[in-house]
Amino acid sequence: MASPIDTSNPHNILLWSTDQIVDADHVCGSVVIQYGMLVELYDAGSGVNKWRPHNAAAGAMEMAVALNEPELNQPYNGSYVIGSLMRVRRLKTGDKFYGILVSGATVANSGFMQSNGDGKMKASTLTTAAGGVARLKCEDNPGAVGADTYVRTLVI
Repeated sequence: MASPIDTSNPHNILLWSTDQIVDADHVCGSVVIQYGMLVELYDAGSGVNKWRPHNAAAGAMEMAVALNEPELNQPYNGSYVIGSLMRVRRLKTGDKFYGILVSGATVANSGFMQSNGDGKMKASTLTTAAGGVARLKCEDNPGAVGADTYVRTLVI
């Protein structure tokens, strides 16, 4: 079952991984980033890399997700403010995490997903699935969602 952002607490964004390697070397760029968003590094100028939400809906993904900070008692549905040091997991095949399904999306259980171009996810299209862009699979059965919703997501 899907986990609406405002009612269910999975406690952690990263649900399963073969290791616990986390990138904590870069800061949040020019926008607030919610825990569970797909993120990518970008050149913020002067050779400084910062994180931003993944911004190409039909483009290849860096396969990274913004993690929450359980050691600081931060819930899964918080966010990083601009300039704060982020904890990011560079996702590998088999990893499971709580990702954000964009409001208005319809995804079936075991349905393929891709980036929505704003750090959130949506159902994949035939074009992106054939192009290898849809590298995420929904492990919940959210159906049509009326608000941004956290769903269990498998990296394939």
